[in-house]
Amino acid sequence: MLDTNDRIPQSNYDPYHDGALPNPFPGYDMLRDMGPAVWLTKYEMYALTRYSSVKQALSDDTNFVSGRGVMMNEQLNTLLVGNTLCSDGDMHTRLRKVTAAPMTPGALKSLQDEIRMESEGLVDRLLGDRGGRFDAVNNRYENTEEDDNAGHKRSNSPIEL
Repeated sequence: MLDTNDRIPQSNYDPYHDGALPNPFPGYDMLRDMGPAVWLTKYEMYALTRYSSVKQALSDDTNFVSGRGVMMNEQLNTLLVGNTLCSDGDMHTRLRKVTAAPMTPGALKSLQDEIRMESEGLVDRLLGDRGGRFDAVNNRYENTEEDDNAGHKRSNSPIEL
């Protein structure tokens, strides 16, 4: 275990516990009140709890590198090495150029009508079965399946908005 010394606050709080997920804000407030960085003993990792500490970490690519992984377990870190999220420096810049080009406003303009039609269809399906109401927290994990234009089944589960 990392020696966090006495200057870094430590917490047994589990932000991923089932009870914390529906309303995480009291837990976030508690961690934020403890300091800009808190050692989460259950996960043996730091939680950066304030905008300023997150901004500082994101701006410090010498001490906070992504190329060795950004996930909470070594198996995922090993699996994702070399992708855009888990890369640094020139490699990250090259990957971003490739992946960002199709996502620019100009590139997406040709898809604007299709995106609008698909999103309106999704909203209609979500609201249609519920009398015009949709609770994104309670209803987002429904299993839905539909045909794409080519007749293939595609799953929309979980629904992520």
